[in-house]
Amino acid sequence: MSECAAPIPLASVVDYWLGEHPEAGELEEHLMACATCSATVERLAAIAGGVRKLVSRGRLPLVLTPTLLARLEEDGVRIRHHRVDPGGRTACTVGPEDDLVSVCLTGSFRPGERVDVMIADAPAVSRRLEDVPVDRERGQIILVEPGSTIRPLPAHMVTIVVRGVGDEGERTIGEYTLEHRPWADGPD
Repeated sequence: MSECAAPIPLASVVDYWLGEHPEAGELEEHLMACATCSATVERLAAIAGGVRKLVSRGRLPLVLTPTLLARLEEDGVRIRHHRVDPGGRTACTVGPEDDLVSVCLTGSFRPGERVDVMIADAPAVSRRLEDVPVDRERGQIILVEPGSTIRPLPAHMVTIVVRGVGDEGERTIGEYTLEHRPWADGPD
């Protein structure tokens, strides 16, 4: 199999797989002609069932599309929602019955720009998620963490930085602060 000269970004493959990509016809033409990108879609299809089980059981942190988040809720997954705008902060918690906690980060996302998310969390390890799925139409990214991961954490602050990466380099789209409080202190 020869390498693709213009591989489809993973975020676009995920959007296509979920039926959310605005240029699905164009992508299908590329996929029909490109064995490399078709193999990426096949790998995604092969793991989709396992990932869905892990997410629905609250065992895997992810960045999800609004459609997949809604599907999980339709399937009975209990999700606590939080929303933060650039430069904003929000109080957040996880209840005893919450399977997942979602945080919607809003921002101005440019077409063709890769989006990375950096999470700095005092009690946990800092991490960078690269090329995350973005809902550019609604201007949002949805981060999801298992309730079981967050529930035992003490009160602390989490800083999230979202960066756009393009031909002109890297730019900060937004910085967000989450103020986590354990449920024992009461719901947000």
